[in-house]
Amino acid sequence: PGLPKTFQYFYYFQITTFYFFHGAFDRHVLPHITTALDLTTATDHDENFLGLNVGFTARAMYHFGKLGNLNDASYISGQMQDAKSLGDAGTTQHNAWTPQWDSSFMEHDGIDGVFIVTAFNESRIENFVRSLFLEGMLPVLLVKCKQRPDPWSRDDHFGYRGGISNPQVEGVTYGTAAQPKMKYPGSPVVPMGVIVMGYEGDQEKKTRPDWAKDGAFMVTRKLDTLVPEFESFLLERGPKIFPDVSPQDAADHLGARLFGRWKDGTPTELSPDRPDPSISGDDSKVNNFTFDQSAGQSRCPFAAHIRKSNPRTDVYPVNSVYKNFIRRYIVTYGPEVTEEERSQGRTINTRGQHFVSYSSSIDRGFKQHQSAWFNQSMFPPDKNITPGMDPILGQTGEEDEGVYRYMTGTNPHSESRVMIFPDKFVNPRGGEYFFVPSIQTMYGFVTKI
Repeated sequence: PGLPKTFQYFYYFQITTFYFFHGAFDRHVLPHITTALDLTTATDHDENFLGLNVGFTARAMYHFGKLGNLNDASYISGQMQDAKSLGDAGTTQHNAWTPQWDSSFMEHDGIDGVFIVTAFNESRIENFVRSLFLEGMLPVLLVKCKQRPDPWSRDDHFGYRGGISNPQVEGVTYGTAAQPKMKYPGSPVVPMGVIVMGYEGDQEKKTRPDWAKDGAFMVTRKLDTLVPEFESFLLERGPKIFPDVSPQDAADHLGARLFGRWKDGTPTELSPDRPDPSISGDDSKVNNFTFDQSAGQSRCPFAAHIRKSNPRTDVYPVNSVYKNFIRRYIVTYGPEVTEEERSQGRTINTRGQHFVSYSSSIDRGFKQHQSAWFNQSMFPPDKNITPGMDPILGQTGEEDEGVYRYMTGTNPHSESRVMIFPDKFVNPRGGEYFFVPSIQTMYGFVTKI
């Protein structure tokens, strides 16, 4: 389950002296860690709630003496080494390629860990984060996130409702005291080992060390969102496809086809022409659908974001991709879009969404989503028309050289027509791969000198 929140801070740090860090972690961090048991049994959280999670990079685990064989090459090498294959923008100098990330992710002598802190009260989270400036460690980057103000608290900066179609684990994300029934029926129910190590569904279960059980890999990504540019694109292209409605309605219609959902969460598969409050307002309907294979792209483009990230009946058998699923969350950072930005159609103030995901494999999980699904023009497979790339999170890595994203299906009356996206709407600015140990494992070695 995700950590309840209004505010969420990502505090990246480097361990400078492991001898001192052990004791400081034991005294100031471990007593506050939020466990899965806490989240599955608590039915309510008040203003004093504080959530805390921690993950460690491969370098930190090596210094703890517990790198072992977690059977994930990407975790060992780190996300910066994967940035080019993920499609992130970068530059080449003297035969060396470097991603165009924020300097904080690259200039320091490596990141050893991240604290993820959540709260409903801003002063509560601020005071606690100040207490995490521990002996034996150096702050690298603090990303302060919070939900958008009402009535957009469930939405990203683009204005689209999220958090609907995460894969579910029976007895963990539903079927518990905190969540007796699945909140959004229609989500795939995956074996626990797809998300957490050491259980059925973890393909490396037999070869991982004992201390890895109940742990998971965590991927973080800082994603700047270019909202004014996205809105300008929709206003320019939308009326050309839907000329019989107002420019704003046409823009909203095109945006819905790019995401696969209207802003209120209504899937275009269920309501292709307009948002439907009877669907978006009903948790039992908003995610409870499959893609009609006989409808082609008339209702939802093959490359729409929700179809790329959860292909449902676009693959056969449906459970063949369950091994690739991840539990993913985003939370927004930065200010609301200003009227000046909207009038100019360009981003002035930095804003975005901080992504975090959990799974038992980075290679099968996050990397599969980004490289083989979002960036791959032939996914979903076996279509009579090439789907194209995810218009929101897909990337070529060569946009600066004129190699742009494209997709088909944006025009329901001409499904094979290609739309090209000369500008990115989401720009990755850094991230890392972490291992989140179980609470028992943390007691066993993180606190030991």
